[in-house]
Amino acid sequence: NQMAEALDESLKTIRDQEHELVRKEKLASVGQLLAALAHDIKNPLGVIRSSAQLVLDEHQPETVRREVAQYVIEETDRLTNRINHFLRFARQKPPEIRPIGVRVVLEAALQEWRALGRGRSDIIEKVNVATDMPDLMVDPEQIKEALVNLLINAREAMLQGGTLTVSARPDGDGGTPAMAEIRVVDTGSGISPDHLKQIFDPFFTTKDYGTGLGLTNAKRLVEDSGGQLVIHSTEGQGTEVVLRLPAPAR
Repeated sequence: NQMAEALDESLKTIRDQEHELVRKEKLASVGQLLAALAHDIKNPLGVIRSSAQLVLDEHQPETVRREVAQYVIEETDRLTNRINHFLRFARQKPPEIRPIGVRVVLEAALQEWRALGRGRSDIIEKVNVATDMPDLMVDPEQIKEALVNLLINAREAMLQGGTLTVSARPDGDGGTPAMAEIRVVDTGSGISPDHLKQIFDPFFTTKDYGTGLGLTNAKRLVEDSGGQLVIHSTEGQGTEVVLRLPAPAR
């Protein structure tokens, strides 16, 4: 009995220590999240405030005031995108899986991406969907969100313009369960081998204005729907993102 009681006490101590470690880990993650968020919204808020002051200055020419108002819109969009990244990272919403056409998801993602592009016309778009493409069995909103993140990354990698190719085809291995493949390929700056090892780490970014959560969130959204996300890249040549997503059994 004494041995059993001692064992129970030891197990209780271990469980208490485990719970305390989890609590501290969660607090550390929240602290890191808040610190990153505070850092990331400070500069956009400063730009928005100074821009608003210029808009209110009646002595500024109309062309300057219009240009500055556009800065306010751009920074607000950018800030909203950052906050959405943080919210997605902090809240893990269970996926709502249902069948959805590949073209429907791709077009929804491309439309949102184009709307965020502010009229950039230096990127050639190519969209290729196989004629025998099956539906996807995923959460449509979450996969669209993941694709938008990937498309934004592709555009930001092609600051001098380039070609964006989005393609979809049935997965070629004929495995079970059935899978479909979506590829997002850009001809941009690419990713260095060292950075390629860290791109899915939370808060890792090479951008002055990035949250470091875009790819982290995209990977988790794809995996939550039962898929896989892999990135191949050559520095100076471009990047290819491959999504393997579940399709309904045929």
